[in-house]
Amino acid sequence: MVALAVLPAAALATVDRADYAAQVNPICASANVRDQQLTVRAEERFAQLHRKLRRAQGQRRETLLAKDRKLSLALPDRHLAIRYDELRGLQTVAPAPGDQSLVSSWLAARRSGLDLNHRLNKLDRRDDRLLKRTAQTIDIETLNRLDRKIRVLDKRASRLENKVIAAESTDFDLGAELGANDCISDFQ
Repeated sequence: MVALAVLPAAALATVDRADYAAQVNPICASANVRDQQLTVRAEERFAQLHRKLRRAQGQRRETLLAKDRKLSLALPDRHLAIRYDELRGLQTVAPAPGDQSLVSSWLAARRSGLDLNHRLNKLDRRDDRLLKRTAQTIDIETLNRLDRKIRVLDKRASRLENKVIAAESTDFDLGAELGANDCISDFQ
C-alpha cells in the first residue's frame, strides 16, 4: 500500500513576465473583490447605524455613537488584513527568470505600504482616544496636555502619510512594470 502525502505548494513556476502577471493578477483580483465586499457591508452597517441614530436619544444614542466609532476605527485594519493575505499569496508566485530583483522590490514596497498604513491606523486610534478624553475633561491643564499630545500624533501621522504615498507610488510603478494590473487597480 502506498500512502500519498499532500505537500504544501511550492512557489508557482513562471516562464516569463506575462506568465508572472497571469498568475498574480487573479490573486489580486480576488483580494479586490473581498475588499469591495467589505466596503459594501460596512457602508450598509453605517447606513443602518445612522438611521437608528436619527431617532435615538440619551444613552441609546451614546451606545450607537460608540458602535459607529468602533466600526470606523476597525474598518481600516480589516481592509489591511485582506491586503496582507493578498501579499502572502503573491509571495507564493516565483518571479520570471531575470525579474527576481524587480519582484522582490515590488513585494517589499507592498509590505512597506501595508506596514506604514498599519502604523497610521494605530496612530488614528490613539488620536481618537485622546479626542474622546478631551471631550470628557474640563480641567484646563489636562486639556492643554491632551492638545499637545494630539498635535504630536498629528505630526507623526503627517510624516507617515508621506511615507505611505512614497511606498504606494513605488508599488504602483513596479507593479505596472510587471504587468500586475489587478494589483495596482486600487491606485487608479
